[in-house]
Amino acid sequence: MLDLTRAIDDDTDLRGFKLETGQGLGSLTRYDDLLKSPDRQSIAIQTVNYNATDQQLKDAFAKQIPIYRKHLGIPEPKKKVTDNKIQDLKTSPVIPFIDLMLWADLYGFDITDSVYASVLYPDGRYDGDKIRLSIRPFAESVLEPQFMGALNELAIQVRETELEKA
Repeated sequence: MLDLTRAIDDDTDLRGFKLETGQGLGSLTRYDDLLKSPDRQSIAIQTVNYNATDQQLKDAFAKQIPIYRKHLGIPEPKKKVTDNKIQDLKTSPVIPFIDLMLWADLYGFDITDSVYASVLYPDGRYDGDKIRLSIRPFAESVLEPQFMGALNELAIQVRETELEKA
């Protein structure tokens, strides 16, 4: 059980907070409480009008999330999965690079960037500098938890869209 503490002091003007989040009469969601757990995970407790459409609820939450973050002192995650990054994942050898990198780490091998280049580009069009300056940094950014989480969210959205069309 998490020991939750109030993220907003009792002295905070909650009327102003509610006005800022657009929670007037007839709103689709109602702010009930805003909590922060000891590990800095934040929880916004709300009552939701389930008679509203999905799009209305999404729009209401989209307006409120930046305000909750502001009051909790949490910045918006910076890493986003863009169409360009998805295209790079498809066209660059970053996935095979990550596979080799993890395999080498698992078995205790050191693979030089020149060897990665010869394996990933057997035609010799790129050398170790391409790996060091481009592929390796991109692979490291892809492995960051924020990027992986954003990629997972994107996959869920794509799947939901496919299910709605079916």
